[in-house]
Amino acid sequence: MKFRLVFFILVSIGGVHHVFGQATLRTMFYNVLNYPSAPPSNREDLLAEILEDINPDLFMICELETEAGGDEILSESFANLPGTYDRSEFVPNASGGAEIHQMIFYNTQRFDLIAQGEIVSVTRDINYFRLNVLDQGFPTPVSLYVFVAHLKAGQGDYNENRRFIMADAFTDFLETIPDDSNVIFTGDLNVYSSQEFAYLEITNTLNGTNNITMRDPIGQAGGWHTNFNYRAIHTQSTRTSSSTGAGGGLDDRFDFILVSQNMMDPNHEISYVEDTYETYGNNGNCYNDNIGDVDCSGFYGQDLRQTLEDMSDHLPVIMNLELNSDLLLVETPQEKPRKPLLKNSLVRQNVYLNLPPDQAELHVAIFDSFGKKVLATRIPTDQESLEVATLSPGVYFFTIEDARYSPEKFVIYH
Repeated sequence: MKFRLVFFILVSIGGVHHVFGQATLRTMFYNVLNYPSAPPSNREDLLAEILEDINPDLFMICELETEAGGDEILSESFANLPGTYDRSEFVPNASGGAEIHQMIFYNTQRFDLIAQGEIVSVTRDINYFRLNVLDQGFPTPVSLYVFVAHLKAGQGDYNENRRFIMADAFTDFLETIPDDSNVIFTGDLNVYSSQEFAYLEITNTLNGTNNITMRDPIGQAGGWHTNFNYRAIHTQSTRTSSSTGAGGGLDDRFDFILVSQNMMDPNHEISYVEDTYETYGNNGNCYNDNIGDVDCSGFYGQDLRQTLEDMSDHLPVIMNLELNSDLLLVETPQEKPRKPLLKNSLVRQNVYLNLPPDQAELHVAIFDSFGKKVLATRIPTDQESLEVATLSPGVYFFTIEDARYSPEKFVIYH
């Protein structure tokens, strides 16, 4: 599980350590394309490969056909992930006669699902879930409201109007929850531009009267459809031609994770982690092409991209959330690392690394002595060093998103 808990020990009284704490949670949305009936027949295994690479704590999906499909994902696709996972209740759509549905899967060590329901609208219901974050030292439980939608597909006034009606139903529902709530709105929105009424309504830019304003974490407003300038964030279609799902190659941004305005504040109790939003599998060079094409090479490798092409006509979107508690009380210190991650503790320009080799790459971060994150990046596990020459002299802590390893201290001197 890619979960980080960072501790800086300040004082110890009577065996109780007072510490500053932060934790990171990974979220993921995926249109799983008529699951489980769409070919090929081994898509639970394809999805398992994707999930094992991402390790989401919260996995949100649309186009689930049956409850049995949800059970298969939980039992088969999550089988090799660390931690214990559960799913939400399967609730068929009450509207529109649609036979594709939404569901969430969550790490039970990180979340407790305390409520779920549906917003009925003209085409498909929007499912909502209230999750409590577990055991993070907050004086009262911190809740996260998650809405998963699949808006009406297609171009033209009729389809745009249907999307707007669904968006309006969502913003009406926001009036029923506190205006300081932490909210995620995710799904296959099928919007072609940020000027569509549905998108304007969701982001509170149509009339500015919504109870809660939703934000695009990467701020990429524009006309996304068949626009080369947005090729790095296109999510659909992974295939130039297809007998199942959409073809045409990668040229639309249909899939989103939006967050409430308060979650864009890095000091808020739960916040979006800057620069962690990704269109997973998109190397930014696959415009109007198959995502698995050899010409789409880059950070995401050929085998992974072919798996994504075979799995769905959409790419997943992922992002991290950070939990910030002012002060935690723990009875014992964090477990010592199994082996040192750093080869040197006195640093001029580079920290030399000894990373665990059991993954292809790791998310790493450096915090200063006040708990402020000063560097975050993703590196391959065989990387031998990390340049830190731009940081000021002082004490720092190196961390990776792996709960087996504690932060390691080093000192920069020039």
